[in-house]
Amino acid sequence: MTDVQKKNRTVLDTIWRPEPRSLVTSCRTVFRDVLSLYMNRPELSPLVINTDEKTEYKTALKDLPEWRHLSELHLVEHRTVSSRLPRTRRNPLFPVNYLDREIRKNSAAHCRETVRGDREVGMTMARMVITLGYHTFRKPYRIDNRVARAETKTHADIVGLLAAKEARSAFERLYTKRHVWTHQVQQAEWMEEIWLRRKKNPPVVCFRTGVVPEKGQPGNGWVARHLVV
Repeated sequence: MTDVQKKNRTVLDTIWRPEPRSLVTSCRTVFRDVLSLYMNRPELSPLVINTDEKTEYKTALKDLPEWRHLSELHLVEHRTVSSRLPRTRRNPLFPVNYLDREIRKNSAAHCRETVRGDREVGMTMARMVITLGYHTFRKPYRIDNRVARAETKTHADIVGLLAAKEARSAFERLYTKRHVWTHQVQQAEWMEEIWLRRKKNPPVVCFRTGVVPEKGQPGNGWVARHLVV
């Protein structure tokens, strides 16, 4: 961070801090959902999870009894990769690095040195789900001569996400059916937190004065639930 950013961070820290171990908790939620999908497979082939060297990932995995049990059976392995390695196709984290680049390129709030930071955590998470949904199910996997054709395969087609009848049916009804959370077949914990907007908004603070103004604070606004589904 620059000196100005460090000063602003100090002001914010005096007013609001995230919950202790919040990053570990979020990682544990995602890892638990991944392992749940893995254990529902008809055959458990070895699973390797690659991450960078942040210690929160290792801590989150150790907190999960499912991970400890699968580790004892030698079915899962956690490998760490330095984030300083070249972000080429040979890098085990290439899929994540590529997606990170796409998010920064397509979302103003995630650009470096952005002046359009999000205020609503719930809306931020909803927009991220919509962005990932578009990237997976709508954006062509490869674009020949920068022209998208109707028969062009998407990322979902390449990995077979729509191979199951249930998945195809849900995708076909995406824009024609009124979606309610209690009717969803898949109810992963991370989905529920976004759908029900359980994340708390940090306050908007004036970095010049260190005061939290009454006006302009994030509240409960409209959310695009029909797209979040």
